[in-house]
Amino acid sequence: MMSQSGFRTRTPKKQNRLISLLRERILSGAWPAGKQLPIRTELEREFNISSATLQRALDQLRREGFIFARGSSGTFVSPHPPNTSHYGLILPLARYPVNDHFWPSLEAAAAAIEQKRPDLKIPVFTNGVDFSSNPETARLLKTVEEGRLAALIFGSSYPAYQRNRVLMETPLPKVCICSGRHAVPSVTFDYEQWLIRALDLLIAKGRRRIAVLIYSDLAVTSGFLPFWLDLLKKRNAVGGEHWWIGLHLNRPLLTQCMMKLLMRGPVKDRPDGLIVLNENFTDAALGALMQCGITIPNDVDIVSHCNFPAREPGGIPIERLGFTIPGLLETCIDLVEAQMKGKTPPMRTSVKPVTEAEYLARAEREDPSFP
Repeated sequence: MMSQSGFRTRTPKKQNRLISLLRERILSGAWPAGKQLPIRTELEREFNISSATLQRALDQLRREGFIFARGSSGTFVSPHPPNTSHYGLILPLARYPVNDHFWPSLEAAAAAIEQKRPDLKIPVFTNGVDFSSNPETARLLKTVEEGRLAALIFGSSYPAYQRNRVLMETPLPKVCICSGRHAVPSVTFDYEQWLIRALDLLIAKGRRRIAVLIYSDLAVTSGFLPFWLDLLKKRNAVGGEHWWIGLHLNRPLLTQCMMKLLMRGPVKDRPDGLIVLNENFTDAALGALMQCGITIPNDVDIVSHCNFPAREPGGIPIERLGFTIPGLLETCIDLVEAQMKGKTPPMRTSVKPVTEAEYLARAEREDPSFP
């Protein structure tokens, strides 16, 4: 900052130091939630600062959510300062360059939960999983280091985040949304139960020749394909490794080509039931079926994965089976709040699948105004 005489002053450094000192009094509990701050003349005298420097520091703390002014009554610590009520949600893809509807669904769920809980904020940070240098990464690390978060919710790929010292060494409660076992509690989707329910839905419609479109990373997960083949055998259904098709999220043309290959040949040699275990493949698969002249449900029945609440439904009759994303995020919040209370949460929590009818019925029970 430049003075009127043109010489650089030390005001910014002094001001930043003041902000840190005042913030630390709130973080340490010296100034608990709801407490009135000392009058300004006391603070100016204690820290040997000008009224302008104090005002800028208080303005910054107010923007951060630590304090608020109550007219002529003075300035108070917020009832829910960030270090007790802000749960950082870390999403792995800056601006979602990959065609995956899960991340926008998770961000929308965070906004919906904030509406239901005025005491809670869920700031979203988007970072590449390699944590390459970018403004969002710098913002996240600065927010953590300044004590402006109460917990961390990792959207996925937790092992990649373990390479970041600041995030790993902070004592903040943590939870991750990813499969496998980790050093922090994890919330995962029960894909085995999803497959069981999807297959049973198709069998109930009289379908026996079943193909699966699945995300490539999940397709090669250890033990998943053998589980599926054993399930087919138990249900007396047909479908082998050649109908277990791993696809890439950002390659809709590949999805269409694979669908056309599946539907070649006589009716008896092609699937009459299709399981789409990632909603991002559904539109491309349906487009390919239309191009092949295949009608739904006359020629084939489809069970598609879905992140509820679903996107706008189309006019094609398919069965949606998926996971409630607001419920997923609420489970994560329950786990970090258990840690904040000194409890030991389970290290692994599975989210169970629901049909669209089950989701709608549950949503209506919880919110009678649900459309």
